[in-house]
Formats: sequence, structure tokens, C-alpha cells
Amino acid sequence: MKNLTPLLFAAFVAVPASAGGLAPLARELGRGAAKAGVSRVAVLPFKAVGGEEDGRGRLLAEEVLGRMEGTRGLHLLERSALDEVLGEIVLGQTGALEELGAPRPGRLASAQAVVTGVYAALGGKAEVHARLVRVEDGFVLASARALVRIAPLAASGVIPSPMPIAA
Repeated sequence: MKNLTPLLFAAFVAVPASAGGLAPLARELGRGAAKAGVSRVAVLPFKAVGGEEDGRGRLLAEEVLGRMEGTRGLHLLERSALDEVLGEIVLGQTGALEELGAPRPGRLASAQAVVTGVYAALGGKAEVHARLVRVEDGFVLASARALVRIAPLAASGVIPSPMPIAA
């Protein structure tokens, strides 16, 4: 019974995260933005935990962005503009720019906050952890997590869309 307790606890904790996939996660981040008075948000690609990026982080970011699009009063940064921001950040990290002139995520695109996060692929599922971070000071305004189904990558490299796990 002693060995079973951590397993039961882990199962209990994971259940709320599985209900509804990324929609509740996006709603929670949207509520955090509204509560903080943030109206302009960029969604950065999610990073894979303990592995190389295979494109799923971008897919998850796109899915979260799509789920957040209907949030009243929230303006989301377009993907192409975000790519420019990320390019500027990489340039700043090379040391080619002075410290004072080094770009900060979101500033170049006038975002007030960014959604960032990580995911861990667990078989055909992924546990996603996201945070809404204010650009000005790095303060975490909201955080959420979700457990979603992710089909294996196809040989063509096409990444299927995440699906919510039925409770």
C-alpha cells in the first residue's frame, strides 16, 4: 500500500489536466491576461522537455493561439511577426548588439505579455505547462497545464493536431 500511494496521488492530480485538452489552458491564460489588464499577447513556441524540438512545440503554440483567439479584448500577435521577434532575440544573444540595445521578447512586436511553456511527450500524450509572462518585468500573470493526445509524427514530418483526452 505504501508504494501505491504515490501512484494514486499522481493519477488524482493528472485527472483535472486531462479534461478538455488545450481549451481550458487557453481560457485560464486569457483570464489571467484580462485580470492583469493585458490586451496584446504573443504565443512563443513551446519547448520540449529533455529532447530535441520536432515541431510539436510550434504546433502546440499555434493550437493555444487558436484557442485564445476568441477571448474578448485580447489581441494576438501574428505568427510571421513573432518569427521576426524571435530572430531579433537570437541576434541579441550572439552579443552582436549592445546590452542596452538587446531586444527583449515581445517588445519589438509591442506585446504586453508572452505565452511560453514546455511540454513532455509521454507516449501518445503530451503534458503541456504554459505561463503568461508580462514582458515589462517578467512577472508570471497566469499559469496552466493540460494533458493532450498527440499522434506520432508521420514519415512526411506532418504533425497531427493535438486532441483532448476524454475524462
